[in-house]
Amino acid sequence: MVTKPEIKSVTELKGKTFGTTTLGGSQHLAAVRFLRNAGLDPDKDITVLIGGDVPAQLQSLVSGVIQLAAWSPPTVIIARDKFKLRIHGSTLDDLPSLQNGLAFSEKLLRERRDLAKRIVRARTRGHRYLWENERGTAEVLAKYLNVEMAVALESYRLARPAFTTNSVATDKEVEDFLRADAEILKLKEPAPAAKIFDFSLQREVNQELGIK
Repeated sequence: MVTKPEIKSVTELKGKTFGTTTLGGSQHLAAVRFLRNAGLDPDKDITVLIGGDVPAQLQSLVSGVIQLAAWSPPTVIIARDKFKLRIHGSTLDDLPSLQNGLAFSEKLLRERRDLAKRIVRARTRGHRYLWENERGTAEVLAKYLNVEMAVALESYRLARPAFTTNSVATDKEVEDFLRADAEILKLKEPAPAAKIFDFSLQREVNQELGIK
């Protein structure tokens, strides 16, 4: 959670504007949970503005169009070091959210399960590489994100704990995510987990690769 340096505490954000990419997206959801945990009412105390992609949000925060943004590394590192913006905290430790998964249609799983399995297996091997190879992953990040190695390395170290060890979310993480989503969407109750998530193919691949 990032603001201009003059905002010294989260409580000072009351009445301010939060910039996000999409309503109900990972940035918005993380901010809502973070602000609520800090004692603010995200529906009443904060104005939400669709602020474009992350580079556009960074420009808006620096210029003062928005006063709060939720970013991941390396943007948060660049915001801190280059623009001297203030980091107020992370949702990683106490407010985990589910992001960046794979989705297949039921039709594809019925007709091309072998293809889906190969995709899941390749992604899982990449996931294991990330967990086990700090230097190699940082080098890939530096090249892909076009940032210095030091920034890529810090990004890796900040982001690594956010990844599951086996590509499967826990029951509690799924329940918390769906509950928070229901609050954002003003639903009477969360959607049943079984209608949204199916980790059976991932567990099958994990067993074949010896991942617990």
